[in-house]
Formats: sequence, structure tokens, C-alpha cells
Amino acid sequence: MSIARGVMAASVCFDDAGHRLHRPPCPPTSDFAQVRILFPDDALAKENTMGRRPLKYTTSHVPVSWAAAPAPAEGRSATPSTVSLVDVSPALPVIDFFAARFPRVPQSEWQRRLAHGLVFDDHGTPLAADALCAGHTRLHYYREVAAEPLIPFDEEVLAVEDGFVVAYKPPFLPVTPGGAHVTACLLHRLSLALGEPGLVPVHRLDRDTSGVVVFARSPAAAAELGGQFAAQSVERCYEAVALAAGEAGARWEVANGLGVGEPWFRTAVVAGPPNAWTDIVLARVAAAGSDTEPVEEGRQRLGHYTLAPRSGRKHQLRLHMTSIGAPILNDRLYPELLPEAPPDPAHPLQLAAVALAFMWGGHRQRFVAPRARLVEQLGGENVVLRAFWSAEE
Repeated sequence: MSIARGVMAASVCFDDAGHRLHRPPCPPTSDFAQVRILFPDDALAKENTMGRRPLKYTTSHVPVSWAAAPAPAEGRSATPSTVSLVDVSPALPVIDFFAARFPRVPQSEWQRRLAHGLVFDDHGTPLAADALCAGHTRLHYYREVAAEPLIPFDEEVLAVEDGFVVAYKPPFLPVTPGGAHVTACLLHRLSLALGEPGLVPVHRLDRDTSGVVVFARSPAAAAELGGQFAAQSVERCYEAVALAAGEAGARWEVANGLGVGEPWFRTAVVAGPPNAWTDIVLARVAAAGSDTEPVEEGRQRLGHYTLAPRSGRKHQLRLHMTSIGAPILNDRLYPELLPEAPPDPAHPLQLAAVALAFMWGGHRQRFVAPRARLVEQLGGENVVLRAFWSAEE
């Protein structure tokens, strides 16, 4: 990790489905926390048995009291995740609830976690497998994976200010824990490097996307910065590489409705009023294989695009690039879902959040992704890609 310069508050944990769960530092020093509140019902139970991500939840600020952490173990989350139950009728044994809630985690794994005291209640009391779930309660547990993916690239800290930290995220590294990633995420790496277990990401980038990410260092900073993202007042600039869908200078204004796709981790265009807007410009065009040769008739052409989103929907830019006939290079989710594969450093997704600007302390703060990192990690050995990623707009 590279650190540019040189600090703590509420942090984040995730459940086995990858749901974001805010929590205080562990052990806690405050009552700041956010948890997913689930509404178990027949429809949700059916959805869970189908392996789909549940859609019926809300978010709430609640006080949290954690149990003493178990001994550290490789592949185990450093802090517990939380699920909150509003109503459970009829009452379910704890092991049955978790098996239905996380269908991709074998029931034998929940049995093992329960036997080792890795599932507990608000009082820190380990739960037995046959303990019954009650409504309006919370369950806490430690996530574990057998082996985490190897991330081939490094991150870089760009700034450490009084209220926030700004970092560059490389491709393949998720911002927060989820799925097979427990400690192999930007949040964990930064927390260790800076000695700040209370960092809170106030926005996110897809695991495959590179670029600038902001973390809050206190609940107040998280509320301030999160409010700016929610109000769409944060300036965000992205760049992408795809087949050229026109000539240099071509522009598109894309607006459509986005919703949950198939399977649940994809996004799809849905009927209804627009909820996602992106301005796209084709900045330059080059013949594949050279950054200097004239573009010849009939030869495949690559385009370097700038993207300015005016909303922040999941996978918005990937879908909007696909909608103009220019799917982002090396995208394994759109337009077609490709089989899951380990990180391939030779073929990273050609999408990066290159700049981010927001207000702080009455002044505009702007941060940019280091071009050297983009050229190294996204350009690789390809002369055209290196030329694209070295060009600053």
C-alpha cells in the first residue's frame, strides 16, 4: 500500500449476502450503528430458498452491544455482522433462520459456527442451534471463508483529512467485505494501514471498477458526506474504454429506469419513469493495436469515453454504455453474464472513477486517481489502452 499523508469513528460490516451493515468499532465506544431490518414472510422465505437476494428490508439506527471477539482466525471477519428481525411468526430455530436467510451457505457451516460460539445475541451470549428466533431482536455472527481471492493490485491512500480519508481502489478489490471477500477489501486494508477500525465508506464502487473512494472518520462526517451523495451534489467523473460507437466528440444523454435484474446481482432496464441519468462523451478514437496509426476503414476501433453520472444506481454506467452500443471492455456482467472467474490482471474492467469533488468546511475538495496507477493496472501491455489511460481530460 502507498500512503500519501496522515486517522476514527463508526465502521461497516456485511452479512453473507453482501448486505452493508454499519457498526461501531469493536469493541464499541458509541451507539452509532445501522443494521438491515428484515421482514421474514412467506414470499421472502420462498425467495431465499431460490437463492435470490431479498429485497424487503429497511435501515435503522440502533444501539449495539457486542460480545468479546473470538480469537483471530484466517478467513474470519474481524468484526461481527448483524441481522435484525422485525417479526418472526411462527418462531424459527436459529439454525433454520440462517439457513433460509443465506441459502448459499451450507447448513453444516451454520452448525459449525454455532458450535464454536460465533453466533450470539445482543448480550453477547452464544446461541444454540435450537434456540428460537424472536421478533424485534438482533443476531450477530462472524463471517468465515475457506480461502479469499488473491488481489493482484495495490491500493493507494490519496489524502487523510480531519473528517475523511480518500483512497484509490484497484480493479478486483471490493470496497467492503462480501461473498468470498472478508479481509481482502479496501476497507480492511485501509483500517489496518491507518490504524483506524472505524472508517466508513460513504459510497461504493463495483469490485471490478477502479478509482477514487471516500471514507468517513466519524458519524458526523459520514452523515455530512452521505447527505451530499444522496443529494447528488457530489461531482463524479468516470472514464471507460469500449468499442467506438461513433466519431470523436460524439455525445449521448442516457436516461432510463433501472431495477433488479437476473440473477439478483445484475441490474436491468425496467419500465417506468427514469431514475438513472448519465452524460457520455467519446473523447478519442484509436485503431486497436496502435495509438498513432490513422483509423482505417473496416478496422476495429476503440474509444476512450468520459462519463458524468447524475445519479448513482448500481451498475448504472455499465448498463448505460451497453445501451449506446459500447459495452465496456472486459465487462463480465453486461451485456452477457459470463462464468465466474478468478481475477485476471491482463483483462481488468476498463472503467475508472477518475475524479471526485465535494464540499467540506465550506470549500470544494477535489481528488483524482493517480494516472500512473491507471496506466499500470488498466493499460497493462496494450499500447492503445496505455495511451488512453495516460491522457488527462
